[in-house]
Amino acid sequence: MHEKHTVAGAYVGANFYYNGELMTILRIRDDFTTCKYLTDEFDSGSEDEEEVVTLELPLQLAHELVASFGR
Repeated sequence: MHEKHTVAGAYVGANFYYNGELMTILRIRDDFTTCKYLTDEFDSGSEDEEEVVTLELPLQLAHELVASFGR
């Protein structure tokens, strides 16, 4: 049986703080998330997705950050 890699709380579009910067989850694949910064400093307002600064984070870490975001 194929087991899906999911962690409750981490989902596409979820926001969280990482190292003091606001981020959002763009994609979830296997046990990793692709996230982007939501601050102007990192995302200079570019609509070109290739120019957006992204960061890969382990799914479990993203879950913990999203869960703590609302507290």
